[in-house]
Amino acid sequence: MLYHALLLLHLLAVVAWVGGMFFAHFCLRPAAVEVLEPPARLPLMLAALRRFLGAMKASRCRWWCLQAWRCSCRSASATRRWAGT
Repeated sequence: MLYHALLLLHLLAVVAWVGGMFFAHFCLRPAAVEVLEPPARLPLMLAALRRFLGAMKASRCRWWCLQAWRCSCRSASATRRWAGT
């Protein structure tokens, strides 16, 4: 059960990262190009990406920790199979 809960957290971190990048590149940037003049676009994109990357810092750390944990579980499982236990 713990494995599945941690796997869910792992997948949610990846979905948040990919979804945020999709939003910034395909939604926010084209809308800013349509509505704002070039001098006003840069502060908007900078503020939006600064907030997103700040939120994703914790998500990235969590993702790396969960990935390391999952790999250690796999290697322990493989070791038990080789040992025949």
